[in-house]
Amino acid sequence: VESPQDIIDQIVEVMDQQDDITIAIYSHIASPTGIILPVKELTTISHERDITVFIDGAHAVGQIQLDIPSIDADYYTSDGHKWLTSPKGSAFLWTRKDHHDTLAHSLISNGTSDSAYFAIVDTFEFRENVGGGDKAWKQYNNELCLFARTELDNLFQTESIAPTSMFASLAAVKLPQEINTPIGVLRDILYDEYNIEIELFEIENIKYARVSCQVYNDE
Repeated sequence: VESPQDIIDQIVEVMDQQDDITIAIYSHIASPTGIILPVKELTTISHERDITVFIDGAHAVGQIQLDIPSIDADYYTSDGHKWLTSPKGSAFLWTRKDHHDTLAHSLISNGTSDSAYFAIVDTFEFRENVGGGDKAWKQYNNELCLFARTELDNLFQTESIAPTSMFASLAAVKLPQEINTPIGVLRDILYDEYNIEIELFEIENIKYARVSCQVYNDE
């Protein structure tokens, strides 16, 4: 990927070939690669074709600065356990006002034990009071990810899969073609022999490792 426009062009090409698309579901940050998609532009293009937009922002909250209403998607969802350090289940769904009457709420009383639902506000307060604030967390994680990605690209002598501006705290790097070990075996070796747990995957016979950086990591 050379720029966000590459992603836009590919999606528009698909839309031009299919005139029966009614809903488009976009990842704000792609989970395998860590690439940030141009969701605002994609939303505009989709709406011009009367396509409803649902954005999966699972990896966005806590990684990048967000102004969800300005994206103008019909629906936007995310969770707190990936990057906000809140418990699993602390998720949210944002919906544009003109779609509020399409929702059926699952919580119908205050008698629930699902306390994780209510943890996100406390999580934001925690981030503001610890480690210099939310923006400082993001900056540290993003800079550490850039360092790790650059070090690995140089070590493996491979090219970055996208520009730096399209990554935050999560990024995939290509592994050398000389590595013929199956992904599952390689993952077990890294964990069992080096105590390294890392996401590995393969696309079109090219192996990748995904770097994920949080405040408890360092160089």
